Amino acid sequence: MVVHDDSLLIAARFQGPPTSGNGGYVCGALGQRLGGTVEVRLHRPPPLDRPLLIVCDGAALHLRDGDSLLATARPARLRMDIPRPPTWAEAAAAGMSPAATAHHAAHPFPGCFVCGPGRASGEGLRLFAGPVRPNLWATVWTPTAAVADAAGRVAPAIVWAALDCPTYMPFLAHERMMLLGTMTARRLDEVHAGRRYLLMTWPMRAEGRKFVAGGALFDDTDELVAACEAVWIAL
Repeated sequence: MVVHDDSLLIAARFQGPPTSGNGGYVCGALGQRLGGTVEVRLHRPPPLDRPLLIVCDGAALHLRDGDSLLATARPARLRMDIPRPPTWAEAAAAGMSPAATAHHAAHPFPGCFVCGPGRASGEGLRLFAGPVRPNLWATVWTPTAAVADAAGRVAPAIVWAALDCPTYMPFLAHERMMLLGTMTARRLDEVHAGRRYLLMTWPMRAEGRKFVAGGALFDDTDELVAACEAVWIAL
């Protein structure tokens, strides 16, 4: 796929921390321009509500704000063992569990588009994953028309965003502030508004200040529709 120089404006609606874009959404906005399996590395927090330049450099895309490099996207491979999913009842219960509720009640970024409890339904995804069993967190997501096009299709950037924040949950016990550093994802099928999806995440490894988690999204026929590996950096 040939991509020419382009621009990206991250609307305030898609914020993570108050003054920058949600990491998963930004990764997805670049990733969907390449298609297939893509790795996106975030170098600096992307600002909101102003045009950012996307520069094509061979197989890679670079997101820039003037002289500042914000993110780099390139084709990649995604190799992981996906655990056995929980039941739908277990995933739904986990998303409303005391552990999930307690975390989001003390959320450092309540306005986050994906997991912020300060966002009303339709304004944000409100994805609150909770523990199902040791080393597995899950929730159920039903996308609304607010994140879909006229045909009911959810944009790939929104799917990346949905996979992002829940992958932080396996590392809550470390009690350290972390930010998304790199996300590698592939989307196998379209996601549609009004359908139920089971989202789950699990820890994979830790490397110094880097904490790596996997994420997977299943449709209501239990087919895998998207998967990711997320690298979180402890501050």
